[in-house]
This record gives sequence, C-alpha cells and structure tokens, in this order.
Amino acid sequence: MTKVFDYKKVSKYSIRGVKNYLKDKIPLTKADVVICDTHLHEKYFHDQFDVEYSKMGVVHVGFIPEDFNPENRASTNDNSFRVGFYGTFNPLQGVDKIVGAAKILREEKDIRFDIIGKGPLYNEINKLAKQENNLKNIHFHGLKPYDELGGMLNSFDICLGIFGDSIKTDIVIPNKIYHYAAVGKPIITKDTEGIREGFEHEKNIWLVENTSEAIAESIIKLKNDDSLRKSIADQARETAEQNYTDIGVAREFLNVLAKHDLILNKE
Repeated sequence: MTKVFDYKKVSKYSIRGVKNYLKDKIPLTKADVVICDTHLHEKYFHDQFDVEYSKMGVVHVGFIPEDFNPENRASTNDNSFRVGFYGTFNPLQGVDKIVGAAKILREEKDIRFDIIGKGPLYNEINKLAKQENNLKNIHFHGLKPYDELGGMLNSFDICLGIFGDSIKTDIVIPNKIYHYAAVGKPIITKDTEGIREGFEHEKNIWLVENTSEAIAESIIKLKNDDSLRKSIADQARETAEQNYTDIGVAREFLNVLAKHDLILNKE
C-alpha cells in the first residue's frame, strides 16, 4: 500500500512489487489475529490478500488524554486566525493542497497557516510555498518534540487533516484526527469512507472535496461562523472522549482478543 500505491516508487508487477506483496501477504495470512484500524482496512486485507474476516478485528488508533487535552495552550505573539497541520510530509497527507489553499487565501491578512513536521516531501512542499509562490501566510515549524505538540495544536483555530489521492488516504483515520479532536478543535479533512467510520460531517468534523479551493472555502466558512466552529469543535472533543481514549482503545483490543478466545475474561 505504501511503496506501490502511495509513493508509487515501485511498479505493481515488478520483482520488487511482488516481493513487497509477499511481505504483506505471508504475515497477514499466517497470523492468528490481524488488527486493523478501520473496517475498510479489513476489507482491503480481505480483497487484496485473501485474509479471512473471521481472523480480523478493528482497534482504533485513539489518543492519550494526558498528552492531548484542551488545557495546555502554547503562547502566541499575534491575534491572527491560525490554521494548523502537523505531519510527516508523505503522499497520504496531500500537503500540496494545503499550500494551494494558503495561496488562494493569501490576501486574507489575518489568516495564518502553521505547518509542523518534516518528511520525504518537506523540501518540495517548502519550495512550492516559499520559492514558487512566495507565500507569506504559511509558516513551517519543522520537527517539534512530542511533548510540545498538544500545546501547539491548542493554539490553532482550525486543524487540517489529510488530502492525499491514494487508496491509503481513503481507508484510514490518521492519528492527527484523533489528536485534533482530543484538544477540541474544528477539523477540516478530505471526505472519505474511512473518516466517516468515526466522524460525521457538520456534526463533529467538516468534510470537503479534495481540492485546494474546497479547503480554502471551508476555512472561510468556519472562520466566519463562530457558533458552527465551536459546535463542531465541542462535538469532536466529546466523540474523542467517549470513544477513542487509551482506555477505550484498550477495551477494543481486549474485545478482539476475547472474540478469538485468546483471553478468558475480557473484563
């Protein structure tokens, strides 16, 4: 999924492609239990590698409440409206579309984009923003210590999810979505079946077509509607607390083990 379909650096029918296929298929089919992070992942493993549904179970990624909560907020030096993202700059995340949205909104002087992280596409994205488009409204912070991440997310007014074009983008709920929800922020992300497994458009998340124009339009809409923005943020936080804490994730894991008779008492 990553090397062939996401990065597209390995041809599907090449020797390397077959080798990567077998690296996935053999462990998945030999395992007693396969843990998936969405039901769409289950379907993918079944369709792609013939893994039996009966040996799979879903355990969501979730979050650790001590690390991500609405209480800790990093200090900021201005009153700008902050649109934030963090990630590892891989194709799954579609950071180029975020840069495109920043370009569309470049004349909105009070809107600032904050990008945290580094990764394979970092230099390409930085060049796109700074050299090719000379954007002043987008700020790259590079890698930050994990223990500072929660505070930085709390300083954002809107958080951006993933906007890639691969199948991987469409079937996952990435960890950043759980983290954004945990700190009680309104989230804008690509409308996918994977995201809809855990979140609902206009209730606890804002789902968009996968274009820079749609991202920019949604940022303006939420910026100009305080009550809508707050409602989505509050319900995102409630969803995270009810379903995706570390305790909730542990319970899901125990349920999967119990289903396969690997523990005597799931309590």
